[in-house]
Amino acid sequence: MLKLIVSTMNDVCTDIHISGGQSSPAEKPEGGAGEIVISASVGISSTNRANDVGVIQDALNRVSPAEGGPSLLLVKDGSCGPKTKNVIQQFQLKQFGWSGADGKINPGGQTLTRLNELVGGGAIRPLDSNGGYPAVADEEADKLFKTAMTGGLISAKKWIRAAQTNLDIALSYVDQPNTPGAFQVFGREERMRLANRYFKIDEFSGSQRRLMLQRVRLVYTTMLQIFERPGGLWGEKAFEIDSTGIVLKQSKTAIAHTNQGGFFKGGKQSPFQKGQRVDSIYFVRQNIAYFSDQDKGTKTIVHELAHFCGDYRMGWDIDDFGAYGEPEVPRVARLSPWERVHHADSYARFARAAGK
Repeated sequence: MLKLIVSTMNDVCTDIHISGGQSSPAEKPEGGAGEIVISASVGISSTNRANDVGVIQDALNRVSPAEGGPSLLLVKDGSCGPKTKNVIQQFQLKQFGWSGADGKINPGGQTLTRLNELVGGGAIRPLDSNGGYPAVADEEADKLFKTAMTGGLISAKKWIRAAQTNLDIALSYVDQPNTPGAFQVFGREERMRLANRYFKIDEFSGSQRRLMLQRVRLVYTTMLQIFERPGGLWGEKAFEIDSTGIVLKQSKTAIAHTNQGGFFKGGKQSPFQKGQRVDSIYFVRQNIAYFSDQDKGTKTIVHELAHFCGDYRMGWDIDDFGAYGEPEVPRVARLSPWERVHHADSYARFARAAGK
């Protein structure tokens, strides 16, 4: 059965089946963003450490324009350029008037305190009047799509290669016993750490562990074929922008969609959306601003690639099982080893951990 997988900005997926045409209900993610904390000043005439700037950019992006947040989302790049400084001052002006609009955010200062009051508990930016992500003009949407197709794809390829390397190391140790004593850091347990954290490899029987690692690695190898195969639909051409708005009827927070196993269904037309292909991954134009955060955008790309590259011919469909987040999140912790190796979020998070 062909299945369209739709990713949303809430970090969950819904799916549409040909037989029913209905989406499964999206599950709210567990946990929140937590308190906004910086180590030094950010803004005009400030220290502007990259991590601190990124924290402030993310916080401001979660503030509604009505409260002084940016109308076009800031790129979370850790660089405090003119746009970031202008938004800081714009936010201060809205909240405190001219007397408090010095363009500088200090640890423990009134601007940081106000940001925490508005969005510091894990709040998200309110949806726009259409119920979706804050809209951007068509020209800006095309620009953000091109940004995702450069920086996002470069990062995705880096993460995927790092995942392969980590799995190659795990494969060289999987049949060995754990190393006792002081040398564990160089032994099997450490070499298998990420594979066990995200895929529970050691919970398979001894004869299956190597096979599971090889199958997981094959998914990443297939991902790289998209980047390395010249011409055709691969590389940037495997990704397109979707302006139809059809998936928004399933979820106003939809950011991307693809067909499960689409890599192996070349040339087929989508039964869900006229004029679209099964062998492509689509970014939703109306919510393209989500990809201004490169880390989130890259994770979404790898997540969609996992769905796209699972070889259904081998019984290796990549699904989601209604569980999202790091392995400690209760719903994820309850996934069986078999579910873990067929779980798109496992592939995205493993690749990010390996790449970082």
